[in-house]
Amino acid sequence: MFSSSGFAFSQAGARIPLRGHLVVPGATDLNNIEIRLVNQSGVVVSRVYTNSQGDFELIGYIGTFSVESTLDGFAPIRERVDVISNSGGGAAIMSLAFTRSERIGSSTVDPDAIDRTRWAKDVLDEYDKALEDSRKGNTAKAATRLEGIVRKAPDFYSAHNALGTLYQQEKRLADAEREYRRARELNPRSAQPLINLGSVYIQSADARSAEGSAVTRPLQEAAVVFLQEAVRLNPQSAPAYALLGTLAYRNGNLTAAEEDLTRALRLDPHLGSALLTLANVYTRGQKWEYALSALDTYLADNPTASNREQILEARARVVQNRQTK
Repeated sequence: MFSSSGFAFSQAGARIPLRGHLVVPGATDLNNIEIRLVNQSGVVVSRVYTNSQGDFELIGYIGTFSVESTLDGFAPIRERVDVISNSGGGAAIMSLAFTRSERIGSSTVDPDAIDRTRWAKDVLDEYDKALEDSRKGNTAKAATRLEGIVRKAPDFYSAHNALGTLYQQEKRLADAEREYRRARELNPRSAQPLINLGSVYIQSADARSAEGSAVTRPLQEAAVVFLQEAVRLNPQSAPAYALLGTLAYRNGNLTAAEEDLTRALRLDPHLGSALLTLANVYTRGQKWEYALSALDTYLADNPTASNREQILEARARVVQNRQTK
């Protein structure tokens, strides 16, 4: 395995090729497996995909990074690589290998999976139609279907959770909270209702910001309690860490915010909300290079984002501040 003892050599400041080979036990076609180069703040600075033989070539820079990859059924890969300058030039050659994840007993069961043997066919059909309506943007029709389902099958966890999501989108926060709490009662092993409750309390605090900290702080504290319980249940939840980082940032705790957001991005390098909040954290801390990297990663991941112009303006300000410094 390529670890901290390996180095890539090149002229200082140059773009450095990091060539490698990926091994997947039992697989013959290794095409299109994502390989990421991640900086110490959890921001993806380079991303490529393997060819059918498992070969890849990342582009790196001077510094310390990790090479990461994930694949269903295998333990995640995270290997440190130190990229240094050398007058001789050259490229790193690394070998990465997946190992099968070991899961025991009930840990293999997804707590959010629907037991389709438990519910009547008409209930399941209506639920599937509600999800399709929601995907098509017909949220009112989807909500009506889900309301009918929870009346007919009041113990259907997924319907309550989905209905809460629609209510939250419509800013019916009290109704959303009610559905999420019911979902939590029905499925105490799932982290998702807790994440949703944390999100609702953050949204409620935002909606009542004009009432001052005496009102908003208890809401934010309640959100933290829900989110901390969520990461206890599911330590791999990127959205939970991202929300915790957002709360820390809003309360001025930049160290905690950077830690939580970085962890979120290690779990999900494409989580746009975490990238943007982390860019704000770096901007407030005047870490211009890191802020620029986070914004560039977001723009690369979201080329058609509705907020693209706003992000480009923020990027221009970061570049100007970096040059001034």
